[in-house]
Amino acid sequence: MVNLPKKVCIRNFNSMLKKGELLVLKLKAIRSGVWFKAFRRIDRVLVELALKVSDGIHSLILAKTLLVVVNAYSITYSSRLFQV
Repeated sequence: MVNLPKKVCIRNFNSMLKKGELLVLKLKAIRSGVWFKAFRRIDRVLVELALKVSDGIHSLILAKTLLVVVNAYSITYSSRLFQV
């Protein structure tokens, strides 16, 4: 598990992790072939539940966890771009 800083600004998470951004992340991950290869099942379920249940992320714990998933996607996606 990735260690995140204890002091986190909730405003940044709320502005970054909205339903639309999570949906775009999911669609890009599926189209690039990363969704099932790089993400564990729990990560996929977490994103899907966040999309189904709420319009935005208000929980600090959920925001930290989703940030780990978003960072993992960005690292995986950027490494796949260099392989092409």
